Amino acid sequence: ASGFLTPSQNNNGPSFGLFVALSDGGELVELPLSNPTSVNNFSFSESIAAYPNPANNFVTLNMNITNPANVSVEMLDLLGKTVNAIDLGWQNSINNYRMDVSFMPRGIYFLKVNVGNTSFTEKLILSR
Repeated sequence: ASGFLTPSQNNNGPSFGLFVALSDGGELVELPLSNPTSVNNFSFSESIAAYPNPANNFVTLNMNITNPANVSVEMLDLLGKTVNAIDLGWQNSINNYRMDVSFMPRGIYFLKVNVGNTSFTEKLILSR
């Protein structure tokens, strides 16, 4: 990635762009930019909390879901492999859901909350 999102506010520097270096060398290839997805299209609000972090035996989840949806939670290791998954079913909101992580080894994981077709991912540290 290179350039400025707002060139006029940065001494008219180059516009933002994404580039790829090919394995056989040569010039960088610029990737086309599409319009970003609006935050308004997400099916849940910003009020998602997972705590404590670092965690020991349990992680508590709280979230307000804008539109009722099917909710599932996954714990992923650093390689992206699912090591724990829970289907919470159709939900309007989730308050104080305690997820047991006591059987998992200490380390760094990613907590992925899937709400309908949208997901939220947060780094989670398990310490003992």
